[in-house]
Amino acid sequence: MAGGYAISKDSVRNLFDLPKDRVYHESLAVLKKMGMVNLEDRVHGRLTAEVQDVNVTVTIKQLTKKTVELKVTARSEWLIPKVDVAQEVYSKIVERL
Repeated sequence: MAGGYAISKDSVRNLFDLPKDRVYHESLAVLKKMGMVNLEDRVHGRLTAEVQDVNVTVTIKQLTKKTVELKVTARSEWLIPKVDVAQEVYSKIVERL
């Protein structure tokens, strides 16, 4: 891990010195366990799922040769921010990393 995570009104993000593929794989495993996955885009590092009736988007961006950014965003179907769900999904992913 590269430091403390940042929280906004609808998302949680952090930097990790881990391979992008590993972060993607573990994120996908968590989303499959917690809800229903709607989109798997390994090339662009993007996953979407429905978790607890909330739309969750996970993005994994390669920032440097060894550092990736993991961002988990959660919003209800009325686009209301659900940072509590984002934090729960983020925590489960981090437990696996």
